[in-house]
Amino acid sequence: MSYIEDLPESEERRSFLEDIPWVPEVTKRRIESFQDYLPTQFQQYGPLYTLFFYTLPADTALTKPQMRLRAALPAKEHEVAIIVGPIAIVGGHDNVDATTLDANTRRTLNSLRRKAHAGNISLDSTSSKFIKSGEYGRGNKYPDLGVCKIVAIPHVNGDKDQILAIIEVASVPFKTREAMRTASKTLRNRGSQQVAKVINTTELRRAKVDLIRQMLGYMIRLGPEGDRWEEDVVGFALIGTEVAFMVPAVDRASVNQAGAKKPAQSWTLMGLGVDLGDSTGNWASPTAWFSLYGGEFRAKLLLLQAHFEGV
Repeated sequence: MSYIEDLPESEERRSFLEDIPWVPEVTKRRIESFQDYLPTQFQQYGPLYTLFFYTLPADTALTKPQMRLRAALPAKEHEVAIIVGPIAIVGGHDNVDATTLDANTRRTLNSLRRKAHAGNISLDSTSSKFIKSGEYGRGNKYPDLGVCKIVAIPHVNGDKDQILAIIEVASVPFKTREAMRTASKTLRNRGSQQVAKVINTTELRRAKVDLIRQMLGYMIRLGPEGDRWEEDVVGFALIGTEVAFMVPAVDRASVNQAGAKKPAQSWTLMGLGVDLGDSTGNWASPTAWFSLYGGEFRAKLLLLQAHFEGV
């Protein structure tokens, strides 16, 4: 299969955020060059990290490479932790009157204290709930980059860091990438300023599905009721020069204004409009994937910036 469309239909080379002054020009040009050779994810991490770092305000934003997402405690242990409070778990037995607790609660409390003493549970800066850590916390998830609105000292007056974005990057499969590079070289040898168009091959579609499945695992780990995130949280799934945006499938703001109970959270891809738990068959649909150089990515980036500025 050819990776070069008929030249009259080829995409023109696209500039990247040329009207946004706060991103260094060298970073913009590096990201712009992705069109020519489809770098691996490892070659994209640095420029993309720099992009988010310079886009967001340094006084309230924290960009976390390989941000650790640990699981919350099981429901029974969490209920007891809420009843007795954190001091009763990490402090001494005198911090709570055990005679006021039933036998099952006392057993759970003692188990929690042992786990806390062993370093196996703790409070996370992004959650008001105790989370698993140490040996008890196996199964941690590590997205490539997390973006948080930070507070000076978590858990003072109930404050905590809020996760606003999760970024995960995947590599275009090797065969597709090499064919794309060959096509781009052919165009350059012809003196063309156009760029080769990546064909949506079977292996590329499979890679997109795998990337979305991984991203969905991260978003589910954030929790169902917004403890770690706010209404505008977005997942950026990037592969080559394409990006998909994972967003809450429920308009939480309107639900909460109506006074309704918080719904169980589900997730969808912008442009797809279906709950991602339904099927994986359309996760690679062209309607769900956008150009890294297009208006959709720019709009999401500026929306993220505006969220920090309270706009």
